[in-house]
Amino acid sequence: MPRREEVSEFLSDFKTAVRLGFVHWMERADSTRKHQQCLVDLNLTLNQAVELLSELTPDDYCQGPEADDVQPSRSVWVFGTDIGSDEVYIKLTLQPDNRRKSVVHGLVWSFHRADYPLKYPLRGP
Repeated sequence: MPRREEVSEFLSDFKTAVRLGFVHWMERADSTRKHQQCLVDLNLTLNQAVELLSELTPDDYCQGPEADDVQPSRSVWVFGTDIGSDEVYIKLTLQPDNRRKSVVHGLVWSFHRADYPLKYPLRGP
């Protein structure tokens, strides 16, 4: 498990990508439909969901980093948050831009209701 500082560093990099407009939702048949339906069910716009991503803290950390199953050189991180009475599973990664080495893109792999209760190892008792 990473230290709190490592989670903070990942989130800082991800939030920088969000602030610069470099956040993208992964387009895979199964996940795209699932997170779009989640936004509808939770009555969230895409902009509200992106704002929620920029509010994540190390307390919302659940697991990772783990090797990305599509591109093993990337690491994926899992976070969770409550929206009303719903717990939301959020899987994120960072992707360097191939053309501009100083640019990093934030990628949202998953954004949907949690299929099972999430554990938050960095939250206090």
